[in-house]
Amino acid sequence: MKLDWRGCMVRDNWKVTGDGLWIAKTMKGCRIGFTPKVVAKMGNIRFMELLTIGEIEEGEPLLIVETLKAVHEISVPISGEIVSINKKVFESPELLTDQAWIIQMTNVKDMEYQKLPDYKQVEWQIG
Repeated sequence: MKLDWRGCMVRDNWKVTGDGLWIAKTMKGCRIGFTPKVVAKMGNIRFMELLTIGEIEEGEPLLIVETLKAVHEISVPISGEIVSINKKVFESPELLTDQAWIIQMTNVKDMEYQKLPDYKQVEWQIG
């Protein structure tokens, strides 16, 4: 993952979803996290639960996120295999920022990935 001079992730290779997730290609597949606007909009996250691990299809439920305001169900934007989770953000949701990844996937369907909008193209809309 590329970092800029401040140590922040470079968003050049990010894709985004309507649910406010970013997807970044890595050497081992893809990492998925929340965009800055969604992190700010959710506010204080009290609890996160991963609904599945292993094989998952695009559109299937991925996460339950409980904030002070509401409970949100987040769907997975691409098909693949969830092979790793960022345990730190699940154990301490207050650590969740727009820089923190939530899951790592492999065997991602490239056509699904390619059809998602580039972060740079819609950055002004999503923050």
